[in-house]
Amino acid sequence: GYNHTLAYLTRLRILVNVCESMVISVIAIATFIALVSSDRATEKYQPTWESLDSRPIPEWFEDAKFGIFIHWGIFSVPAWSTGGGAEWYVQRLLTGSDHNATRNFHYKTYGKDFSYDQFGPMFKAELWDPSQWAGLFKNAGAKYVVLTSKHCDGWTNWKSSAKWNYNSVDSGPKRDLVGELTNATRAVGLEMGLYYCNIEWGNPLLPWDYERGPQPYHGQERYVNEVFLTELMEITTKYQPSIINGDYCVLLNSTQLRARDFLAWLYNESPVKDTVVVDDRWGTDARCHHGGYWTCRDKFEPNYLPPHKWMDLNTISVSWGLNREETAESYKTVPELVEMLVSNVAYGGNLLLNVGPTSDGRIIPIMEERLLGIGDWLKVNGEAIYSTRVWRNQSEVYVGQTLITVLDNMSNIDNAGIPGPTQSTDSVKYLGKFQSAKECFSACQSDEFKKKFGKSCLSFTWHSTDCPQPTWSSMCYGETDSNWSPTVKPGHTTGRRDAVSVYYTAGKASNHTVYAVAMSWPRNGTLALNLPSMTTNSEISLLWRGGSLPVKWQENKGSNGVVIDLSDVDKDQLPVGMAFSLKLTNVN
Repeated sequence: GYNHTLAYLTRLRILVNVCESMVISVIAIATFIALVSSDRATEKYQPTWESLDSRPIPEWFEDAKFGIFIHWGIFSVPAWSTGGGAEWYVQRLLTGSDHNATRNFHYKTYGKDFSYDQFGPMFKAELWDPSQWAGLFKNAGAKYVVLTSKHCDGWTNWKSSAKWNYNSVDSGPKRDLVGELTNATRAVGLEMGLYYCNIEWGNPLLPWDYERGPQPYHGQERYVNEVFLTELMEITTKYQPSIINGDYCVLLNSTQLRARDFLAWLYNESPVKDTVVVDDRWGTDARCHHGGYWTCRDKFEPNYLPPHKWMDLNTISVSWGLNREETAESYKTVPELVEMLVSNVAYGGNLLLNVGPTSDGRIIPIMEERLLGIGDWLKVNGEAIYSTRVWRNQSEVYVGQTLITVLDNMSNIDNAGIPGPTQSTDSVKYLGKFQSAKECFSACQSDEFKKKFGKSCLSFTWHSTDCPQPTWSSMCYGETDSNWSPTVKPGHTTGRRDAVSVYYTAGKASNHTVYAVAMSWPRNGTLALNLPSMTTNSEISLLWRGGSLPVKWQENKGSNGVVIDLSDVDKDQLPVGMAFSLKLTNVN
């Protein structure tokens, strides 16, 4: 059947690769064996997790905070998946793990006799301008870039000595994609990193059961020596990356991969031994336990402070490789991406945000728009992100309220932006009768509301006891839709619960300089923070275009917090929605 034909072609390609590159591979392996067989007692880092984990994370990475991930390869030609993971096209083609959806698409679109390898010549990158990419990433506010040098399909974006006619120089673009983007990225002052998948689907040196799926590997030594170690040493020596992000840490442990031997060489002898940063995906025993920065899992966004430096590998849409099935609704908004970055930094992490270019070398407009939106926000608020450190507290939620009694002519409703009462929509929940608006507000913000209705209460309406319609008197409603704004009646008291998420970072030089990054503007122009403890010398300013803007504040009576008056600020001048940053100096 088709599976066996594709498997045979893949095996044939690998066998030819191995034969042609045998001399180069033997030289590389011999060099590696010589390195790891030297007098290890004189080396700073030994090939043990205890020793390797003692190496500090280079400071440049701690300062950088934000980078761009690029999933690009021959999977960008079909660019298709029923869900996320278009870059897993060949794995699903081989195994049918997505209920045969990829197989059915492939048969219909390309035919049963079309093997995955044949996408290689179709991956032309004919419109690719690496300098344009580098400029876009710089304008997005990124400080580093990580490109897929090889994904798990085995295709390499440089001329690998282990791959004949299955790389971007021998086939497809006929260009060294890794080398060209490395040069362009460094030309604009960004660090360059490389992603490398530890295994390869369909490689005959790694046994794969096409009926039962992947099985624990045995006899993987030839693959480890002739492909894994050879290619990793090759890209390290040739391109000198600042980041090496390994991946696919299932099936093989770090001993089987000889990953600890590689990392010891990397840290002791390689040309990037003092500057390189690596992740934690170096075998089944490593992820979220060993290595450099921890990734733990894809799209790792903890709401707690992990015990180790970490990075969130995340996407603008759902898929990593470009997926033509995705729509605009699949994409996160700029405010959502900004909060992702801010939250990661507050909790001690970095963000590596993925884009999936087209096979001809373009980053599609909706991805460009999202990246440039983040960049616009960082141009004003970058001081609260770059080169910051974790503060003693990571976040809090300010909850306030805005109350208004509707005038007879209803002239004060449009400016207030507050919805009124109705029972005709699913977003409005009847909470009962209360004797005051304050009691109604308390019911709106209670934990019981979310438990009962599954959503937070964003605003409330309370009908006064002397409501013109007696049957509505004292009734309280909670609303879960922030965009809902029906008509209101004179004499009603209505209001909105202000829930503003605030994240904290601290200055690198002094923990007494604190940044409070709020994700939305408080509707009444007042922001009360409970966590900062102010002194007589404290000052607060709003990060603004071209500098900062001093704001009025006073200590919160009865607590150690502070109440900040933002009523004089023109919030419409804020970049990217309503997210803004406050700089607090001389804080306890």
